[in-house]
Amino acid sequence: LRQFAATELESPLPPEVTAAAIPPSINLNPAPLLSEPFTLELATLALKQPMAAQHRSALEAALNSVVGQLPPWTVDQAPLRWQDGERAYTLVRQPAADAISLERAILRVSMTEQGRLLEAEVPLTRMAFSHFAQVVDRWDPAVDLAGDRIDGRFHTNSSLYVSAAAGVAPTITGPTSVAGRVVIEGRGRREDIFTRGLDTRVQRIPLPQQPLDLEAFSVTQRVHRIEENGRLTFLPQGGYRWQPATAGSASRHILPDGYPWLVQAAEDIELQVEGSVRGHLLVYSPKRISISGSLRYVHDPRRGPSQDFLGLVSQGNVEIAAPQVTGPGDIDVQAVIFAVGQFRVRYYRSDDGGMLRLLGSVTAGSLSATEPRFRTALEFDQRLEQQRPAHFPMTDRYKVEAGELLWTVAGGHPSNPR
Repeated sequence: LRQFAATELESPLPPEVTAAAIPPSINLNPAPLLSEPFTLELATLALKQPMAAQHRSALEAALNSVVGQLPPWTVDQAPLRWQDGERAYTLVRQPAADAISLERAILRVSMTEQGRLLEAEVPLTRMAFSHFAQVVDRWDPAVDLAGDRIDGRFHTNSSLYVSAAAGVAPTITGPTSVAGRVVIEGRGRREDIFTRGLDTRVQRIPLPQQPLDLEAFSVTQRVHRIEENGRLTFLPQGGYRWQPATAGSASRHILPDGYPWLVQAAEDIELQVEGSVRGHLLVYSPKRISISGSLRYVHDPRRGPSQDFLGLVSQGNVEIAAPQVTGPGDIDVQAVIFAVGQFRVRYYRSDDGGMLRLLGSVTAGSLSATEPRFRTALEFDQRLEQQRPAHFPMTDRYKVEAGELLWTVAGGHPSNPR
């Protein structure tokens, strides 16, 4: 083929038109109205081969194994290069376009198979913690996953304890990964509990101790600071009503639509939140956020387009308040939650028999029990596949973007990563 590529062929197409520029649908047979010769360079033709599923999985596993051992990147760092046997890798970051976008990257890989050189460029998405329906750092051995339903990805950095007695077995409908082992009490079958598969002894996903980049928000001046304990009641027309815990009168804050706002509590300040959320807000407290009543989006994303987003982030706990605060019965929480400490239900032993329905994502250092006060149903907000609450923390984990992956096939052996 190389000898043939150097041969000049007579053809009626112009000389600047080469094979690389001709779509496959173009007929190369001579056309009667043109007479200029052209050169067909076969060396420029690329032979494409679909990537096997096992190659795709191996690339993702190798990437996350290496990246998880590195310190966090900064925006201006050079591409990451490494070698694994005959496979050569280069990872090139593409920083997030804005505060709510996801970071992306390109993984370039080359390898030999049966004497052929295979090269590919694999598009990646860096996963935010909000990509998971639930992430738990330390699963409390005294707490069993029992009559709960989790629709979405699940991960824990420790062992997982499951109670699968008759009629109360839990269900996780997304891919499940556990850094330790899974202990099932009862006769439940793994395939019935973990319907999209279970991986154990996997790599940990460390939680950042400082989950929010407050400086990034400070630059935008879209920050409402709160200096005392009190309650935020979100309003369906947008914004919220602020009621201090002291005898002070309530104040109303209407926030413009179109970009995210941060409600930031000062050190040692506790916030209560409830109401109807319109717009994009992120509530941050270094100490505690207490959900004192249902939180619902004005525009439910399951029923149509919605730009309503609520993030609840705390370096301490995020909790469901006591029954005397929330009232009896069910509670809906539509939000994306990150608690370095614990996500917990206060007075979970009270026998109300209600339902805690969560739409969004929950990341926490640990979880309290919820029953008998609540059975829990956690549904992943599908919008989180493509965006995140403003400045929401990222994991060190990458996933291959959807779509077919192709090898470019050539001869020879792989060179060093580019």
